[in-house]
Amino acid sequence: MPIQSSLLSALLLSLFLNGCSGESSPNSLLSDFINNLLTPTENLSSDPNNNSNSPNTPLIPEPDSELSPPTSPREAYNRYCIQCHGSNGLGIETLGPAVGANVCQKTNCSNLSELTAYNQAQMPPDNPNVCIGQCANLAAQHIITEFDSIFPATQGPASCNSLLPGNFDCTLGQRDYITYVPTSYNGILPVPLVIDMHGFTNTNVTQQAQAGWDNLAEEKGFIVVYPQGIGNAWNAQGACCGLINSQDEQFIINLIATLQNSARIDENRIYATGFSNGGSMAHTLACNRADLFKAIASISFSLSGGASNEIIANCTPSKPISVIHFHGTEDEVANYNDGILDSLGAQESLSTWVQIQNCSNNSTTETITNGTQCRTHTCPGNTAVSLCTVEAGRHSLYPHVSDKGIAGFVWDFFEENL
Repeated sequence: MPIQSSLLSALLLSLFLNGCSGESSPNSLLSDFINNLLTPTENLSSDPNNNSNSPNTPLIPEPDSELSPPTSPREAYNRYCIQCHGSNGLGIETLGPAVGANVCQKTNCSNLSELTAYNQAQMPPDNPNVCIGQCANLAAQHIITEFDSIFPATQGPASCNSLLPGNFDCTLGQRDYITYVPTSYNGILPVPLVIDMHGFTNTNVTQQAQAGWDNLAEEKGFIVVYPQGIGNAWNAQGACCGLINSQDEQFIINLIATLQNSARIDENRIYATGFSNGGSMAHTLACNRADLFKAIASISFSLSGGASNEIIANCTPSKPISVIHFHGTEDEVANYNDGILDSLGAQESLSTWVQIQNCSNNSTTETITNGTQCRTHTCPGNTAVSLCTVEAGRHSLYPHVSDKGIAGFVWDFFEENL
């Protein structure tokens, strides 16, 4: 399907034919832009280093009445980015690490000079992929500027069903959850998702306040969600702690599906984390739903469900998944050496994950901050399992692992093990 609306094409031509006046005027610049649109460009293959000079098709396709007009300058710009690369199967969704995707992602720039400077740094004069340069410079300047009054934003009010930047108190059936969306989110490019689960007797409100994920989401550009357990607990593996009929695992699965409908989520970068009983729930999701999660992090809770051999028999991830576990040596609730109820000690939990995932028996140890060392084993599928021991750390670890915070170290681990 052509990816430019007939209205957008007609408007471009109308602006060109009716308003060219003065070499430096906006309409004159726009006429040059339209000429560039209508002129065949260098061929752009899936290889960003391709130097082929075979001609491409004109950039404005035949009108397509089935495609709605863009609802904002930002959408118009992104459609042009897609059109720029789409005829070769290189739409904005699939460019991946290629230079074009990086340039198109700069649509978050509010300053044209920043966008232009970025583009010039990425696109040296001898680079034949001129289409990408037009996408970054011309489209940013002309589509966004000229269409601002013609296509005002019509995204409607933000809500739990149509997420935009902000903090939202949401419900799913009879269950509650909080969603934090960073200011950089534009509803066009998919972003990672972090699900953070509170501890036993705590709430999602207290977890949001203590964990530090919101500030990190704002810095890194991902969405973070805080679900609420029934009775302030989660029915995780083993004896702790929620109601057996609470169907917490299914709730989390349904929550992911709901968020995928209300926001653009990168399905390859969905992560689970939690504190205490919520950390046990993260282990549970790693064992049972590795098809949905790329990695999990548990804070102050080990693998649970009995002896190590019982857990190994019952924990069967469908694919490799990365796991990181933070635990304090002075944990007064879940003992570092012996666990609590039927959970393992921290070191035994690590060795059990090594067996479950067929990881290397060799490990590396890194001091990530004073008093905190992480022991990591590499595993199949470019994954890893890691135990970060916090010397003298108690059960509530969030304030005690440097200014960077546990969330910062967990995020680094998540992104390093993609």
